[in-house]
Parts: sequence; structure tokens; C-alpha cells
Amino acid sequence: MARQSNQTDHSSQWLTDRANGELRALIERKGFTLKCGKVLGVIGSPINGRTAKAIAEYLPPEASEDGKTATLFFNISIDKGAAYVLDHALRAMVHAVTGRKELDREYRDVLSGLGFEVRNGIRQAEMRPDLKAEIEAIVAAAPPLIHSAVDLAKWKRDRTQPTRNLKAECKTVGDDGTCGFKFRISKSQAERAGKLICPVCRGEMSVFDADDNQIMGPGAKADSKPAVGPVAAE
Repeated sequence: MARQSNQTDHSSQWLTDRANGELRALIERKGFTLKCGKVLGVIGSPINGRTAKAIAEYLPPEASEDGKTATLFFNISIDKGAAYVLDHALRAMVHAVTGRKELDREYRDVLSGLGFEVRNGIRQAEMRPDLKAEIEAIVAAAPPLIHSAVDLAKWKRDRTQPTRNLKAECKTVGDDGTCGFKFRISKSQAERAGKLICPVCRGEMSVFDADDNQIMGPGAKADSKPAVGPVAAE
């Protein structure tokens, strides 16, 4: 994980440098002024969480603790090259020109003034050849961007993993039917007990993993081993 962290630190610094350097200069050269001081670039998880589809997002200085630093996010789950990062970073920085609550026509006017073709709407805007050439020149002159897309869903913490869900259940059949008393237990507790005795009917209890495979108790395979994990509430 340290290696991934180093990559993220580098890529975020790369975006910060481009936002405050070449992109700011490009915007001002086109006749626009940014309504913010320093821009902090972050290549990371989307603002609205893992499922958000936004490619790049802008938060104004008012959202920061110091009230001066704007934040520019680029979605860490996307890797289509440095030019793609700058393309969408520039689109997001339009909000730094117009203000966060601008009308669509205001955003469109600035977008067009920067060199985007917006005939088919804002979301379908594409860089015109002159702007594309400027972005490519920035990429060529800048240090390489070290970035690899991260599958956010892959790293989602799974609270139902087998290591956290051992279930002890009493399958003893009596006059009133199957007992059915159950509770959650960790591997260490199950191994320490060796044999779990039901506090209700005094029968021997069975232990199951998250996939409902029996790993301890009557009828369990001799080589079955409980998974590692802490106690969890039912």
C-alpha cells in the first residue's frame, strides 16, 4: 500500500503544479481570471464516493478550512493519459472563473472561450485543434505523470467476508423440534472452547462460515478450520 500511496502523492502534486502553472496561465491568456488563490490538485476518490462517475470536480475556496485554497479532484479510477487529465481538469476549473453557481450559458461561454467546441452541449464538449495542441505541448514539457487507475470496488471493505462471520448454531432435535439457538463467535473463541455446548438445550453446537459451510461441531469434516475474525453481533 505504501507504493500506491507514493504514486497518489506524486500524481496529486503533478496535478497541483499543472493547475497553478500551465492551466492557470492558459486561462488567463484567454482573457479569464480565476476567482481563487492556490488550487490543490487531488487524484483520488470522487467527492461523492466510490460510485460517483464524475471525472473531475472543483470545490471553491469557501469549502476549505483556510477559505483560500480551491480543490481540484480527478477520479483515481480513470487512467487515459496525462492529456485526458488536463482536458477534464481545465473543464472543472471553469467553475473557478465563473463561480460555483453559474448558469449553464455562463459555463458554456467560458468553455467556448478556452477552446472547447460546445455545439452538442456542455457534456459533449470537445477540445478544438488549437486547444488540443496547447494541452499536448503542456504534457510534453511537463514531468511524466505517474498514475495507474485504481479499481475502487476491488478495495471496498467487505463486512460480510468469511473472516468476520462465524456462526454457532444448535441443530439438536428435541421434542419441540430443532433448537436453533445461535450466536456469532471468533476463531480464537471457537478453538478455545473446542466443543460448544448450547446454553438452552445443552446439545453440541455446530459452527458455520459466511458461506454456510460447517467447519466445527457434529458432522464437520476433520480438516475443517474456522476462518480468522473477531466476534460480530448477530
